[in-house]
Amino acid sequence: MTDKIIFANTQGFLNKKEKLNKIVESNKPLVLAAAEHFQSDRADLKGIEGYTLGAAFCRERKERGGVAIFVRNDVDYEERADLNVLCQKKALEVASVEVPSRNLIVTVTYRPPSSSKQKFNSQLGEMLEIFNLEPHKNHVMAGDFNIELSKNTSTGNVLDKNGFKPMLSESTHEHGSCLDNFIVDFDPSKTRVMREKIDKLSDHHPIELILRSSKQKDKKVSLPTQLSSTPRSSTPTKSAFNNRSSNSNPTKFPSSTHYLSTSLDISKSPSIKKCAIPSDGTSKSNVSKEDLRRPVSALFNKKDAIVFFNTTGFKSKMDQINEFANFHQPSVLVVTGHLQTEKKGLEKIKDYRLGSWGYRVAIFVRNELTYNTRSDLDCYHEKNVMNICSLEIPSQNLVITATQKPYKTSRKLFCTKLDGILKELMNESQKNHLIAGGFNFDCLNSKNFEMVYKKDFKFVFSSNELNPCLDNLIVDFDNVMGNVLSNESIQVSNRSPLELAIPS
Repeated sequence: MTDKIIFANTQGFLNKKEKLNKIVESNKPLVLAAAEHFQSDRADLKGIEGYTLGAAFCRERKERGGVAIFVRNDVDYEERADLNVLCQKKALEVASVEVPSRNLIVTVTYRPPSSSKQKFNSQLGEMLEIFNLEPHKNHVMAGDFNIELSKNTSTGNVLDKNGFKPMLSESTHEHGSCLDNFIVDFDPSKTRVMREKIDKLSDHHPIELILRSSKQKDKKVSLPTQLSSTPRSSTPTKSAFNNRSSNSNPTKFPSSTHYLSTSLDISKSPSIKKCAIPSDGTSKSNVSKEDLRRPVSALFNKKDAIVFFNTTGFKSKMDQINEFANFHQPSVLVVTGHLQTEKKGLEKIKDYRLGSWGYRVAIFVRNELTYNTRSDLDCYHEKNVMNICSLEIPSQNLVITATQKPYKTSRKLFCTKLDGILKELMNESQKNHLIAGGFNFDCLNSKNFEMVYKKDFKFVFSSNELNPCLDNLIVDFDNVMGNVLSNESIQVSNRSPLELAIPS
């Protein structure tokens, strides 16, 4: 069966279901994307035989508009609600799903003709930048843009800058304009406008994109020089730990005598010493520069490790996460971007318990480790401003907090929340604190983060190790060593996992 994506502006849904069913029956697309379904409730978007509603945006009242994606029943998928941060009624209406078997993310889009083109171009640019955080995946935006993408210079510049291209230039509308299109960052097998009489749903013709067969490899579009088409791998300058080589097999996890997490026992390590932060905001380490050049085994007999990574989804990444945890056996796994709405969907990492969790954030602890959930810090959680969860490990006198800034959130609002957390933690001066953050903007080059140093905290990683620094670890204790792992070690997103060692 040829995998294809069909997009249609239906201008209504309830009165078009019979025609939609005829289209999917004769074409059997992998995904059917629809715009202007006119429904105000997702529950009304059903009745496409052999298909499941994968994602949708509905206006509160029946004000026309709206988008939806239907996925064929034999296809595993995951709704990518995290990609809907820029969805805005009557401006840029979007919904997204990921199809892991095709390494594909499909986003359906509707731009009303009356909305500002300038605002649309700005939002489109932000959307494509978010897509580029996962350059190893293929992306399709299928939609009614109400713009002739191939002729609009401003929109074309946005696409070129981000390494995307429109696939159609011929008319998709009865009046002769190409208003519907596919925007992609790879080379599909074929695209076409569906002009058969059976396909007519509105004054827009449906459009079709045919993917290459699973035996063929979809070629990524050549990106501009300022963009990287492969995940970045950073090599730390202040850590003695070796990253994996880029050609290592991520499923076999080859061992390394310099690698941090091959043996761990957090319960037997001595208490951590609090750090003294100089007035200039830099930190002093108890480990000399000479020591940093020596193998880890020569430095520490026992070590504890905490690993932080952004998953960009959880359900579809379980195999990779379990392989990583089984091989490295870190004491604690801190995860952001899991996208699970229920706790039971997260309790699947072998030999680990879910210690604390919240919207898009979670902390997993090895079974033998005692911990206490710190629900008192949940008061700083605000869904569209800051996602947070915390726990405490008494044997280490250590409080671990996972936090994530949603893409759409104001940096100032997020940092105001973070400032409140730091003040709260400073009241526990006898304890050690670690904040693992998916900040989603360059925290090391932002004045908003100056309060970190003012409150005797420090960043573990520098701009030499992470550039841009979208994730980081913040601590208020010394004698720690950080390691930026290669993306090859766990392929769950395009961001490098971060590892923290607390030497004995």
